Amino acid sequence: MLVDRTQETAAEETLAALRPKSPLPVALLRFCAHQPLGAFGAAVLIFAVVVAVLAPMLAPYSPTAIEVAEKFTPPFSKQILGTDELGRDVLSRLIFGARISMSVSLLSVGIAISAGTLIGIFSAYSGGKTDLAIQRLVDTMMAFPAIIMALALMAALG
Repeated sequence: MLVDRTQETAAEETLAALRPKSPLPVALLRFCAHQPLGAFGAAVLIFAVVVAVLAPMLAPYSPTAIEVAEKFTPPFSKQILGTDELGRDVLSRLIFGARISMSVSLLSVGIAISAGTLIGIFSAYSGGKTDLAIQRLVDTMMAFPAIIMALALMAALG
C-alpha cells in the first residue's frame, strides 16, 4: 500500500511539472502564430500606451519650453525630430500629445459604449414601434459613410 501511494504521488508531481503554469503564455504564442498582423497591431498599441503613460520620464525636453533662438531646427541637429516655430521640441510634444489623444479616445469610446448599451436596453425592453423606430434610425446612420457624416456635422455645427 505504501508503494502504491508513493507512485501515485510521484506521478501527480510529474504531471503537475509538465502542465503549463498559466494558459496565458500558450494563448499569446498561439495568437501570434495564427494572427501575426493582429500581434503586430497589439504590440504597436501597447507601445503607444506605455509611451503615453511614461511620458514625463521619456520626453527629453519640456513640451512647453520656448526657445526662440532654436526655432525651426532640422531633425537630428540637437533634437531628434527638430523644433517648431517657437523652438519647442517636436518629439517631446509628440510624446505628451499621446497622453491627451489616449485620454480623449478612451473617454469617447466609454461614452459611446455607455450610450449604445442604454439605447439597446431601452429598445429591447420597450419593443414594438419604439424598437422599430430605433432600429431604422441606427440603419440610417450605418448607411452613411463616417466621413460624410462628420462633414455634415461640421457644416451644421460650424
